[in-house]
Amino acid sequence: MATTADMRSGLIIKVDGSLYTVIEFGQNKTARAAAKVWAKLKGVDNSRTIELTWNSGEVIFPVRVE
Repeated sequence: MATTADMRSGLIIKVDGSLYTVIEFGQNKTARAAAKVWAKLKGVDNSRTIELTWNSGEVIFPVRVE
């Protein structure tokens, strides 16, 4: 397990039972609210592209692929 602070391009993560590769990511900070981390993900098995947003510090599930 890792947090959103460990996210980087090329990382493969598991989301809802499917594997996705991080294409790009960023962080949005506002003055009063907590920071948000967003990522554009591409499916490993289905080539579908999605965008997800997490609160800063949430747990993500990286997968080691060989």
